[in-house]
Amino acid sequence: MKKIGQVHCLLDCYASILEEDGRFDFRPLYVGVWDAYFEANENGIFYSSDSVDPKDWNSKFAMLYGNSCEHWYDETIGKYENFSILTNLMQGRNTGKASIILVDLFYLSYSNQYRSKHTPHYVIVKQREEQEWRIKDPYFGWEGCISHQELWESFGFKKFGKGLTIDTSALRGADEQTIFQLFESEIQLLPGRLLVEVENFVRTSVERNGGYVPKAFFASIQEVGVIAKRYGGYHYALQYVSEVLGNEHARTTSTIAELIKGWESLMLTLTRYQIQNKPVDLTLFAAKGKILHKLELAVRKELLQAFREWRSSSATAAGEVLRR
Repeated sequence: MKKIGQVHCLLDCYASILEEDGRFDFRPLYVGVWDAYFEANENGIFYSSDSVDPKDWNSKFAMLYGNSCEHWYDETIGKYENFSILTNLMQGRNTGKASIILVDLFYLSYSNQYRSKHTPHYVIVKQREEQEWRIKDPYFGWEGCISHQELWESFGFKKFGKGLTIDTSALRGADEQTIFQLFESEIQLLPGRLLVEVENFVRTSVERNGGYVPKAFFASIQEVGVIAKRYGGYHYALQYVSEVLGNEHARTTSTIAELIKGWESLMLTLTRYQIQNKPVDLTLFAAKGKILHKLELAVRKELLQAFREWRSSSATAAGEVLRR
């Protein structure tokens, strides 16, 4: 199984716990992450917001791997009380449990956002010692110890918090029909929302500013690069189906890589708009967007075709069993 790297911080935590457990395939969890919610408004495009992601990743995890999560964070009480809950949970912790918490990367020294940008993020709390906590951050590929004070400062984000504990002994794998339902609901031959929102924001910003990007332009769109990492979920979905079918789908794998690189290139273009302070050619920008749209649509078509082939072969195999 080829690991992709950064995709989605919460799902990457779930996947890490499943991988360490070793009994279940984490890849179905990423199906649909390419359409995970993000905020788009007149101020810019942001990967997090106060809005609830309609994808509801916690419910999806339960659907695929059983009701093994205890959501202990209590929004009706304060940070101190919730941190005490975490502390008590880790004191009574056994090796069959893992905790995921929401933190602010502004307070974590290993992060490149340290003391520079307040950023909500999920990490795994693995162990508590007297004055230190061992945490694992699968998204950034980091594991190590931080001080009690550092975890306390980072715990939660602004006025919000999340915390859950997974009992790995209660994990179970989903049946094939459940995974079929997941694929059917998530693979749609429609334009990705990210491209639509980026094109709209760039066009509107430039037109309102006399053909140039405004001074705060890059700050408004810099999180697009983080959102685009979610396209790595296509890799996991395709890997999963390809292994079931015994096919490689190398062409589509190449297209996914091209799609991700295309978004990286687009982000460089947007950065240059800000640095060069020249009139923006919206026609050329639209042409770049059109290429990305074609790439993503090609990936979705191939993934849908592979899924239908899998579902058909499964139905054929089931029919043969019944005829015996």
